[in-house]
Amino acid sequence: MNEEALKDLKQFITTTVRQEISGVNERIDGVDEKINSVREEVASVREEIASVREEIASLETRINTRFDENDVVQNEILNAIGEVQELQNKAIRRQADTIDNHEIRILKLEKRTA
Repeated sequence: MNEEALKDLKQFITTTVRQEISGVNERIDGVDEKINSVREEVASVREEIASVREEIASLETRINTRFDENDVVQNEILNAIGEVQELQNKAIRRQADTIDNHEIRILKLEKRTA
């Protein structure tokens, strides 16, 4: 082979390799773009997860507050029921005492008339 043929062959090989490499480089660039897109999506999902976690924490706080409020209300209701029962018991005892007093008076009257 002569010098001219070697030079042409070298140029042909160089051109062919550059064409092949440029295709690979384009594909690599495409892959890089896809990787960046996936990274952006992952970052977006992480932000959404953080937002959901904040919402859950807020809801937990509200639920716990509501439970605490319910406990207070239940205690107030139970205390009121206890007070009412105590008042009813006192009224029943007064009625029982009144009945006993009436019974005693009736017995005295019966003894006087007999």
